[in-house]
Order: sequence, then C-alpha cells, then structure tokens
Amino acid sequence: MEGISNPWVTGGAAVLAALIAFGGVALGQLMQSRRERQLRTDQWRREDRHRFADHKRELYAELLSYFDRWQHDIRCYDIEFNKQNKDSANFPIDWLDSANAPDGITEERRSIDLLLGRVRLVSNAIWAQAQAHVATLDDLTYALMIGSRAPTKEDWATVYHALSVITDAMRGDLGADEQEAHS
Repeated sequence: MEGISNPWVTGGAAVLAALIAFGGVALGQLMQSRRERQLRTDQWRREDRHRFADHKRELYAELLSYFDRWQHDIRCYDIEFNKQNKDSANFPIDWLDSANAPDGITEERRSIDLLLGRVRLVSNAIWAQAQAHVATLDDLTYALMIGSRAPTKEDWATVYHALSVITDAMRGDLGADEQEAHS
C-alpha cells in the first residue's frame, strides 16, 4: 500500500485546489467590478462637468456682471454725493432688498435674487460666497440710503477681495485651473 495514495487525500486536495481557484477567480472578478464601477463613476463626473460647464459659465458670468453693475452704481452715487451734488446724485435704489426698498423690490433686485437661486442649484459653495457678497453690498447700499457713512477704502478692498475669491471659486468649479495645468 505504499504506492497507492489515499483517495480521500487526493480527492480532498483536488476539492481544495478547486475551491482556491474558484475563490481566486471570484476575488479577481470582484476587484475588476469595483475598478470598472469607479472608472464609470469618474467618467460620469467628467461628462457632467463638461456637459454643464457652458451653462455654469453663463450663469457665473451673469452673476459677476450684476455684481459689477451694483458696485459701479454704489461708487457712482458715492462720488456724486461727495461732490456736493446731493440733489442730482442718482441713488442706486434698484439694488435695495425687500426689507429696505420703499416701493418693493425692483426688477434688478428680483433678477439677482433669482440668479442666486439658480447658482444655488449648481453649486452650494459658490452660492454661499455669493450670498455673503450680496450681504456686504446690501450693507453698503443701505448705509448710503440712510446717509450713515460713505464706503471707505477698506470697505472697497473687502468687496474686491470677496469678488476675487468668488471668481476663483467659479473658475475652480468650471475646471479652468485644471485646463491651465494641462496646457
């Protein structure tokens, strides 16, 4: 019986080898499936970013345009008012919020409020920064309305810095920084 091996050992070894092979194949397939799922998820994200980039770009450009006009109107009023043209100074009433507007909000203010809502749908982070910027501009506009004080150089530095931060965040959201890195 020396030359004959035990059938249970041989059969057990064969079953064990089959189980190890099956486990290896199953583990390989699981790993491949996870890798493919991650690749598809990454691809969907890239496609979404490219698909919505034009829409976001237009939305962000429109918001920045409103901010520029608002800041310009505040500056012009401040300059006219300080030149002792108090009667002819054109107060930027279009930008007053609903709490301070004497006759209700204007079309300009309604537009910026709707625009902020659209921005919130595409990027909560940018909306939060834009909302904070609107609050700053609201404070400056209200201060001019009640005649408490004119915006200082520090006020304007804060406004321009906030606008720069928002613009950089928008560029990052649009992937502009990534595109420049690849150029």
